[in-house]
Amino acid sequence: LYIDFLVPFLMINKSNISQIIEFRESIEISATHYAAVRADENDLKTIREKLLACDANQNDTLSYPTYDLEFHSAIAAASKNDLLIQSLNVIKRYCFDAISDYFNEELAKEGADYHHEIYNALEKHDPVAATHFMSEHMRNILKRVSDE
Repeated sequence: LYIDFLVPFLMINKSNISQIIEFRESIEISATHYAAVRADENDLKTIREKLLACDANQNDTLSYPTYDLEFHSAIAAASKNDLLIQSLNVIKRYCFDAISDYFNEELAKEGADYHHEIYNALEKHDPVAATHFMSEHMRNILKRVSDE
């Protein structure tokens, strides 16, 4: 998959983090929609494991971003759409440091609440609810980043 054309745009600094979040939002919402439709029991098991890892590391702001991105990557994998999966991988690979900078315990707690809502919707195969909660989750992050 050739999406290297995105790399120069994604190797951006903290001042452009809002653009990363906006780009990520569009990918995450689509991935979540298709995951709600396509996820099988193995996918749901993996997503749940990543959710529990997020919960267990909620107070560790240094390691939490890794678990958070693993949760989101598991959702992308459940979408079974290679372009969405690879797009999120590019974000992880090239934007991890910038994304990690905005994490704090409060945002991790709010994220955990959204993660549980998203997981519950995925488990029910409800794409409307799943995408609603993912959109709210991404917009909450974007608002917090924009407020800083």
